[in-house]
Amino acid sequence: LSGARMEGANLSGARMEGADLSRARMEGADLSRARMEGADLSEARMEVANLSRARMEGANLRGARMEGAVLYEVRMEGAFLLEALFGHSLIWYTSMKSALISHVTFDGAGLMSADFSNSFYVEPVASRTTFLSAFGDGSVLLPEGVAAPAHWPEESLTKSAFLARWRGWRESRGLPWPPPGRALSDEVFSGAVFGLGFGLFDLPSIPATPPNRPVDPSEIADP
Repeated sequence: LSGARMEGANLSGARMEGADLSRARMEGADLSRARMEGADLSEARMEVANLSRARMEGANLRGARMEGAVLYEVRMEGAFLLEALFGHSLIWYTSMKSALISHVTFDGAGLMSADFSNSFYVEPVASRTTFLSAFGDGSVLLPEGVAAPAHWPEESLTKSAFLARWRGWRESRGLPWPPPGRALSDEVFSGAVFGLGFGLFDLPSIPATPPNRPVDPSEIADP
């Protein structure tokens, strides 16, 4: 399957454990619940794909492109994430524990309840800027020795409060809302998360919360 053309394909639940998917073209594909543990996904194109509940433990994602994708409850423990691109994606309840993270890009992405604990974060101390270009909150578990960026709220936010503050932060940086890409379009995003029991959100109409506004108690998620 190396170099296979599967753009926009329905690959939900597909069994591709250990497959050679290097340089595969899967832009806009439905990869929800796909099993890709130990697969070679180096330089694979998965921009704006729905990766909800995909399994990629131990996968080689070197240079993989996932910009604008939905990553909800994705399992990436022990994955090789050198130069992987997650720009403008939504990463919720995803585990990258014990993954190798080096030169990864999260430009404009939203991180909530993402787990990077015990990961091998290979960046010089002086240039540890991986997470500075993303928006997150207090629910994110960062690699050891990495401090949360100053623009991240310390509190763990409710889902609606997170989306509102992500929008406000993006717009303060001149980034469009919703983020570009089919996976985060209103119809596809709502269908992806609603089908997983996550709740229904109308992304374009989410009100923007200014990033410098103090967090209101109503925005804080229940413990």
